[in-house]
Amino acid sequence: MKFLLSADSTEKWTKGTGYLPPTIVEKGTGIDKFLTENKLMSVAASQMPDMGQWASFSGSNGLKAEQILIDARDIILSGEKPADKALEDAQNEIIKLMK
Repeated sequence: MKFLLSADSTEKWTKGTGYLPPTIVEKGTGIDKFLTENKLMSVAASQMPDMGQWASFSGSNGLKAEQILIDARDIILSGEKPADKALEDAQNEIIKLMK
C-alpha cells in the first residue's frame, strides 16, 4: 500500500489512466505539477473537496448491484415509476443479489 500511494506510483497511475489519484499528494511533487498544467485534470482536482466517497458493493455481484442503481435512476428520470417505488424495487433486487 505504501508503494501504491507513493507520489511516484500515484503520478504514473494518474498519467496512465487519466483518473484522479486516490489521494492528492502534497504540493511540489510531480503529480501536483501535472494536475496544475493539465486543464481537465486541474478542474477535476479542484472539485475533490466537494465530492463524496464512493462505496462499492462487495462480492461477485457488485457490478450488477451498481447497474441496478443506474437502471433505477433512469427509470425515475424517465417518469416510468415514482422515485420511492423505483428505489424500493432496486433495493429488493440488490438484497437478493447479496444473499
